[in-house]
Amino acid sequence: MVGDFRLSLSVAARVSRIPYAAICNAQWSPHAKAPGRIPVPDIAAVRFFGERVSTPIFRWAFPLALRLHGRALNQVRRTYGLTPLEDLRDTYTDADLALFADTPSLVPVVGGARPHVYIGPIVWSPSMANPLWWDEIASADSVYVSVGSTGNTAALPLILGALEEAGYTTMVATAGRSSISAIPGRRYVAPYLSGEAAARRARFVVCNGGTATAYQALSCAKGVLGVCSNMDQFLTMQYVQAAGAGIGLRASALTPEKLTEAIGRMGPAGAVTAAGKRLGDEFSKHRYGELFPPALASIL
Repeated sequence: MVGDFRLSLSVAARVSRIPYAAICNAQWSPHAKAPGRIPVPDIAAVRFFGERVSTPIFRWAFPLALRLHGRALNQVRRTYGLTPLEDLRDTYTDADLALFADTPSLVPVVGGARPHVYIGPIVWSPSMANPLWWDEIASADSVYVSVGSTGNTAALPLILGALEEAGYTTMVATAGRSSISAIPGRRYVAPYLSGEAAARRARFVVCNGGTATAYQALSCAKGVLGVCSNMDQFLTMQYVQAAGAGIGLRASALTPEKLTEAIGRMGPAGAVTAAGKRLGDEFSKHRYGELFPPALASIL
C-alpha cells in the first residue's frame, strides 16, 4: 500500500500484513530538525490576544495537543492489537517506509527516525491553455500570486496593492475564491493558472506558504513570499526561510509596511533570489519519478 495522508492505512496495512509506504512531508516527522522554535499558527487566541500573549501558552500546550490529536487513531490501533503511537506526528509518518516529499538539506531529520527516503517534492500543474492575456506580461517585472484553497482572500487587496506599488505586474490565480478585479497592464486575473508556467515567468511567487505552491516556486528556482495562516504553512515557511529562499508573514498581522519590506528583499539582486536558485538546483536532483520506484521496491 502507498498512502498520501490516509492515516488509517497504517492500521489496515499491518492488519492485512501488507507493506505500507506513507508519502508525507519531513517537517511532520517527530525527528525533524527544526530551524527554530515551533511557530504559532493563526489560531483564534492570536487574533484576540495577540501573538506575544498567545505564543508561550501555545508552546506550553502544543505537546498535549499533539497527543490529543493522535488519540482517535490510537483507539483504532488498540482495537486491532497494535501499540499506540506517541502523538500526531507519529500518525502522519508511521509506515514501513516514510517517503518524504522534500529534500534532505531543506528539511533534515535526525536521531531515531524510522526508515525513510527523500523522494523530492511532488509538484504538479494542470495541463491547460494559458489565458488570452498571457503574452502581454513581461517576465522581468511580474509576480505570480496564488490564493490556493486555504489562502486568506481578505489579504489579497493589500498584497496586490503593495506589489503594484513596488512596480510589479501581478498574475493572480484566485481558485474561484475572490472577485478581485483586473487592472489593464498591471494586474491579470484568472480562476486558475498553470502554476509551473506562472512561476517560471515570475520574478518570485506569493502564496499561502503551503508546500504545494511554495515547492512549485522553488522547483522553478524562484523565491517564495508566504502569507501563512495554518500550522502546516508556518512550518513550511519556517524551513524555506531558514534556507534563505523565502519570507514568511502572518496573515492576520499583515500591514503595508511589512509587505513593502518583504517585497524589497525579494528583488532580483537579493539573497532570497540566490537561495531560491540554489534550492531549485537541489530540487532538480530529487525527482520523485526516479526515486519513488526503487524506494517502493525496498519494502517489497
